[in-house]
Amino acid sequence: MTKKILEKIYMRTNIIKATAIALVITACGGSKKEATTATPAESKVVLSDQLMMSTLWMQKSHEAKYLQRQAYELAALKLDANMKKGRSKKPLAIILDLDETVLDNSPYEARLVLTGKNFTPESWNTWVMEAQAEPVAGAREFLEKANRLGLEIFYISNRAENHLEATVRNLQRLELPFADEGHVLLKNEDSSSKTERRERIKQTHKVVLLVGDQMGDFSEEPFIEEEAIREGFVSPLMDSASAYFVLLPNPLYGSFESGIYGGQRGLSDEVKNQYRRKALDPKQDMVR
Repeated sequence: MTKKILEKIYMRTNIIKATAIALVITACGGSKKEATTATPAESKVVLSDQLMMSTLWMQKSHEAKYLQRQAYELAALKLDANMKKGRSKKPLAIILDLDETVLDNSPYEARLVLTGKNFTPESWNTWVMEAQAEPVAGAREFLEKANRLGLEIFYISNRAENHLEATVRNLQRLELPFADEGHVLLKNEDSSSKTERRERIKQTHKVVLLVGDQMGDFSEEPFIEEEAIREGFVSPLMDSASAYFVLLPNPLYGSFESGIYGGQRGLSDEVKNQYRRKALDPKQDMVR
């Protein structure tokens, strides 16, 4: 090959390389310009998406089942201790909440996540009427023990009274003790307060233990401030709860949420999401 031919090949190769580099630079520069000038699309808030991790925790984590069983083991210990506290002419009884205390409704929450919908009375009614909720871990064993010890068992729930038949059917399907209409007390116009229903039971029975997933399952009176608890002050109500109440974990929902919204109702998902974000406290001194 002559020297001139080699020079031509060399020049062509350099031209091809330079063209390729220029194309790459142009492409990169173009996509960068596009990225900086493009306006990201506004994403719609799907509030039920925020249930995803808590629902998965309830359904898939070993920790959730362990905590539930641990709570019921503690309940059994408190039950034994409280039964020894003096005699009573009244029959002994225990009171339990139903949802997320005895019955696991996490499949309903999963449906909300998968369909992108929020809680509605209609969808909740559909779930309850199926009567397919499974027992919370540890609940069956505890209830069977209480039954063997001769205690009467009452279930107090804020399910609507028109859910009574389906709720009893669900409990009977699980073969849980005292699964009948006389021991399942649901909310109606005359007894919307759990306190009223608890007091009604206390008139005829000595209640030796209560189990629930909200503080309102023990008392609907306001508990003392967290700051007072940190300072070591314990109110008589807290002291009583310590002896007679067992609380199960429930990250799915709770009465705390209304406090985040300042008691406001009918807020849009977008506004609720704003309130939730504002309620988060990132200060390091809050980490315990």
